[in-house]
Amino acid sequence: TNFEWLLSLGGFHDGLRKIIGQVFLDPKVLGEQCAVEVLLRHSHLMEPSVRKLETNLMVDLMLDLDFKHCFAQVFTRLYRDLVKARAGHQDTNELGDFTCQIFTRQDVTLELVREHDLVRSLLGCLWDLLQPALREEASPVVFNHESDIFKDHEIIQCSMDLLYVLDHAQVAREIVRSQKLRGELWHGWIRILMAMQAMNPHERRSGV
Repeated sequence: TNFEWLLSLGGFHDGLRKIIGQVFLDPKVLGEQCAVEVLLRHSHLMEPSVRKLETNLMVDLMLDLDFKHCFAQVFTRLYRDLVKARAGHQDTNELGDFTCQIFTRQDVTLELVREHDLVRSLLGCLWDLLQPALREEASPVVFNHESDIFKDHEIIQCSMDLLYVLDHAQVAREIVRSQKLRGELWHGWIRILMAMQAMNPHERRSGV
């Protein structure tokens, strides 16, 4: 396949890998969107074997740090759409391969937090995934602990990505120091926490 050919070609020299990455990031090649964005938006529709090759190619191109930074920016901008499009298909979800490459690197993650609203995107996505688990007509809002959202582990990807991001010491310090980031973390997390408070109520039973 073309993915295999490009993967093999990039392996011959770092310069070739860089050129391939630049082409994939150039929006002029396909008109309005760069090839990275097009592939990310549609990779969940590919055959598993093809999707694996596409994932391997993107991960290989990330050996070039410039590509990794640019790929991460595109990925973060699309994050909510990508995660929600793959809901219910965790067994074929390639996003974990990308987030492991991106969010485990502190300098890349810090840039995304500072300049590309990563914290807000992650927490907003998590809330979007959890909303179907809210009990109907409950006031205040509360999650139904028997919801398929929890049984099917639909929030695993987003939860792990939050763990990657908040595990970096510099990222944590940046959030604490920035009023904007503190507000985003507080707003995004507190509404989830509030909805969790009565998920498993302790009920006293009396009588026979």
